[in-house]
Amino acid sequence: MGYAEGLSNGFVVRDVELLKNIMIKDFDYFPDRRTFDAKGDPHIGKMLIFLKGEEWKQMRSALSPTFTTGKIKRMFNMFQATGRKFVRYIHTELGQGNISYLFQCVTNFK
Repeated sequence: MGYAEGLSNGFVVRDVELLKNIMIKDFDYFPDRRTFDAKGDPHIGKMLIFLKGEEWKQMRSALSPTFTTGKIKRMFNMFQATGRKFVRYIHTELGQGNISYLFQCVTNFK
């Protein structure tokens, strides 16, 4: 599905198999994706999703061996435990009436 955003054109992939090919098998052919404003934080600006061109390719080559399917499967329990801990934290904060604090945390990155 195509769309226009200002002077830029884009598309949204809705076919699961095509999306798998783009995100896994043919990932090298799609280095420059949609960008977000990360100028305020030097660490966020260096995240893989914000890099473009050669800088993206170098970073992806360095990170790819770290995130193999087997390694991610072995880390799943840690991800799950961290997610549960985060949900408990949010419930605690909401229970204490800290809604504005939580809103500030999740909207801090523009």
